[in-house]
Amino acid sequence: MINVFIARMGYDEVEIEIASGATVAEVFRQAGMSPEGREQAFVMGVQATMASVVEDGDIISIVTPKQAA
Repeated sequence: MINVFIARMGYDEVEIEIASGATVAEVFRQAGMSPEGREQAFVMGVQATMASVVEDGDIISIVTPKQAA
């Protein structure tokens, strides 16, 4: 198991424990959330897709296109 964190402006940070090799989409499903509309996901500051694999300690940031600029 690994621990990853979800950071989203205006919300408290969420820590998720998930199986090694999990994707961004699996982290969101386990957290009971999904990016809304045109939001983008970044893992450790690098733009990610829902298929991106996360590693222990990663921070997944969810931002709007305006915040990403």
